[in-house]
Amino acid sequence: MSHSLNTSHQRDPLLTIITNSLLLALLTNLAILPATARDAIASQPATLAQTTETTETSPIVNQLIGIWQYQDPETEALLRLVFADNQQMYTILPTEEGSYVAVEMGYQINPTNNPMQIDLQINSEEKALTVFELTPEGKLRLELDGIAAGNTRPETLSENATLFEKVSNDPTLPENVETVQLESPEEQARRVPIQYISLLAKAQQAYFLEKGTFAANLTELGIAANLETQSYRYEIIKPETELESVTITARSKDRELPSYTAALFVTEVDGNKTTVGGICATNEPSTSPPATPTVSSNESPEIQCPVGSSLLE
Repeated sequence: MSHSLNTSHQRDPLLTIITNSLLLALLTNLAILPATARDAIASQPATLAQTTETTETSPIVNQLIGIWQYQDPETEALLRLVFADNQQMYTILPTEEGSYVAVEMGYQINPTNNPMQIDLQINSEEKALTVFELTPEGKLRLELDGIAAGNTRPETLSENATLFEKVSNDPTLPENVETVQLESPEEQARRVPIQYISLLAKAQQAYFLEKGTFAANLTELGIAANLETQSYRYEIIKPETELESVTITARSKDRELPSYTAALFVTEVDGNKTTVGGICATNEPSTSPPATPTVSSNESPEIQCPVGSSLLE
């Protein structure tokens, strides 16, 4: 299930930090491919200064643990931060459907600096560096203005720092909130072509069940999509052979990424025609997709990938 963020809330600084990555992660579940991916994290070091007090032992963490809430004064939309005791946190965001989604992140603090420092781990490769304080009234002031992955950590809290109020000491997420993990651009680049050709393969299976043959192109499938993206070029190949089949290739344009070939074959099991398929991926980065796979002729036919490639589970 996918969600789309309400764009009217994207002016909130924390939303700005994660919105691009979140939308990329969610939209690719529908094979909607953005024109560009976010840049990798810049050279700004993401490590905290050495300190004798670690995140695990800091009493500041005990004060952070729980749910913090900020309400937009104009839209009344709620933005909630959930800090757990295992350096794990969630940002709970509203969706257009009126529900909420929890974006899983990580965090690490340096409580000895003034103001205290916090690293927000957006995904496996990206961190946003900022500062915070806990006020005498028990509120959390977090600097979010201008904060983004790769930017330099601010030295002070500005007058625009966002003020969160603690609403619970229990970091348990509400039951009706779906959890989402953000991926790095590199992880996205590897996952998207697999999803894309998987969707096309499923569409071919449905087409075969209805028509008794495979489609030769997207038009026959009734799919309006682009067969060429920034990173991959896709192709549907329907050979004229005795064994009816169709292949879908994803040819990488990037020498650092693998290429893929999905194949569907018509086989006969117990006198009934059925389809068997699979996706082969090059074992190493390649701009050439695997050659056409074959299908075994035993009672339980299976896809067999050519040398230099492996079957994806």
